[in-house]
Amino acid sequence: MKPRVAISSCLLGQPVRYDGGHKLQAWLRDELPGYAELVPICPEAGAGLGVPRPPVRLVETRGRVLALGVEDPALDVTDDIRRYVQDTLRELSLVQGFILKARSPSCGHLTTPVYDEKGDQIRLASGLFAEYICKALPEKPIIDEEGMQDDLLREAFLDQLS
Repeated sequence: MKPRVAISSCLLGQPVRYDGGHKLQAWLRDELPGYAELVPICPEAGAGLGVPRPPVRLVETRGRVLALGVEDPALDVTDDIRRYVQDTLRELSLVQGFILKARSPSCGHLTTPVYDEKGDQIRLASGLFAEYICKALPEKPIIDEEGMQDDLLREAFLDQLS
């Protein structure tokens, strides 16, 4: 029986990104099913934010990191994304690992830019979804599509699934 892996839907070619596009990684779509059962996820689409939607980014304000609109900082989708994760946590706990989209404000794992209120990048962190998963399911391995392109990192991730 193959391990189940939650994977960012955009990496499989699904048009779920803010601009209606995708970030297809052919190896993940074509080869990974030989190693694992894929469970496509998109926290932003799953949270009901729509496709297309206004782009968001992580902004640190008053000690909190929020997912705010790039063009309209009054747009705050933080609670929508967190609610999606909480609502799907039981289902997500049944997968053996996660392959997420790098630099995404929801899925990025330690690669997502965080900005201050003036719009200056201040650090890198995890997106809201990835951060929540790391805290709630710390035993589950997480990697992004860039890590999956590295033979050693990919092999280590696949070994952790069994």
